[in-house]
Amino acid sequence: MNSVIARKLAFGYEGGPAIFHDFDLSIPAGSFSILLGPNGSGKTTLLRILSGAIVPAAGEVRLFDQPINRMPASERAKLVAVLPQESRVVFPFTARQIVLMGRAPHLGFLGFPGKADREIAVESMRATDCIGFASRRITELSSGERQRVYLARALAQRPRILLLDEPTTFLDLSHQIRFFELLENWHRREGITILAVSHDVTLAGLRGHRLILLNQGRVAAEGNADQVLTESRLQEVYGVKVRILKDPAGVGRIVLPP
Repeated sequence: MNSVIARKLAFGYEGGPAIFHDFDLSIPAGSFSILLGPNGSGKTTLLRILSGAIVPAAGEVRLFDQPINRMPASERAKLVAVLPQESRVVFPFTARQIVLMGRAPHLGFLGFPGKADREIAVESMRATDCIGFASRRITELSSGERQRVYLARALAQRPRILLLDEPTTFLDLSHQIRFFELLENWHRREGITILAVSHDVTLAGLRGHRLILLNQGRVAAEGNADQVLTESRLQEVYGVKVRILKDPAGVGRIVLPP
């Protein structure tokens, strides 16, 4: 079964060229996929279309076989959580308050979180290793700590699909690795579908996940690291020569300059 199906998508920003034309993509339910591609290949735009934030000019997106354009926003939010590249919070809420915001789609008429909602928020914070600073203001946290809080907020939605737009862009290497480990632990535990945009080809190639390579608004390749990360294909897509080495652990591939 596929959790996300995009069929015959067409889209372009006003005044600009078409980004997608007759575009198809299927994301298997319960998969962990990483979306790769050079700048301008349509990665972020695709994520926004799949989340319902952008309406395509043509084509259809279905979530668990339900047309996304017929789903109320509240119902869509119960299925899909989105973690953008950079989240901005105007007011200095505590980490706990921000995570509780993830429960909004599930709250009743009055919109007040109950005991079960607070328990889910605590569980999400424990899973993302940020329970230790639950009472601190978001403005007092480091980039890595804030990103873990925002991930906890997304997980608190209890989504069936999690979309992430370059979630490790502002993190150093150790926090990048830790962030992916947190995602992988949650993925194994809950079996949710994860689609993450990344610019880091090597980091993506080492994680052992399903890779989707975009180029000029089309899928250039998809599959495991062996199938997607080849020297000829990366040269074609990125316009640079690279060397591909096998990971000593046998899990993925390492991309190096020539």
